[in-house]
Amino acid sequence: MRALCSFALLTLIAGPVQAQRPGSNPITGLDGYIQDALTKFKGVGLAIAVVRNDSIVYAKGFGPKRLGEPAPVTPQTIFAIGSTTKAFTTTALGMLVDEGRFGWDTRATDVMKGFELYDPAVTREITIRDLLTHRSGLSRGDMLWMGSNFTRAEVIRRVRYHQPTWSLRTTWGYQNIMYLTAGEMIPAVTGRSWDDFLQARIFRPLGMTSTNTTTMGLDTLPDVATPHIQLDGKIVKILADSTKAVEFAQPLFLIDPNATA
Repeated sequence: MRALCSFALLTLIAGPVQAQRPGSNPITGLDGYIQDALTKFKGVGLAIAVVRNDSIVYAKGFGPKRLGEPAPVTPQTIFAIGSTTKAFTTTALGMLVDEGRFGWDTRATDVMKGFELYDPAVTREITIRDLLTHRSGLSRGDMLWMGSNFTRAEVIRRVRYHQPTWSLRTTWGYQNIMYLTAGEMIPAVTGRSWDDFLQARIFRPLGMTSTNTTTMGLDTLPDVATPHIQLDGKIVKILADSTKAVEFAQPLFLIDPNATA
């Protein structure tokens, strides 16, 4: 997916840009500011765009696509954006809400027949809004899908065995599986997969021609950023193992055995 800067970086930029005097260029000095942040936070590379109204007024890449190699990040470099995907899922559901297909407070079981959680009372009451606001009462449970070959349908079927940690709507608990479930509301009412819906209703209308919803085939694309992590105080390259990418469309990472930095 084309690069989107992180929430943290957006937050850092907001102060200096908003502090500009009326009539001055708010982008002046942005290059140096971003490069300074990249250095301070021990980043490797990033791409960032500034959008004003409906136009891109700034787009630039910083740093290399892969640590220790010369190829630079460009505005066209593809990044796996991970959980930023949740914004696309929520936007897609909002379109369906606007169309009257269901409401934010529609019960999930009214849309997805057979959906079941460990507690029958929660199964009856949980709504689409609950799925999107991390208040299902479930802890993460990511090992249910991470590294597995389960389809989306199988992950959702198995979540009924995941015992809750909190009561419904009492505690915020980050939950990937509930977002997966929310995304599957799309084919339940449209007959079109989450992937196809995003392509048709969001990516193509916005001209996002190189954006996709899977890590499959990333190693065949010419302009892709390599992910990195900080391990024992060192920046280490990690690889998306596209041979194990599952229908859930989440990247699986392996430590690069050739990492030297």
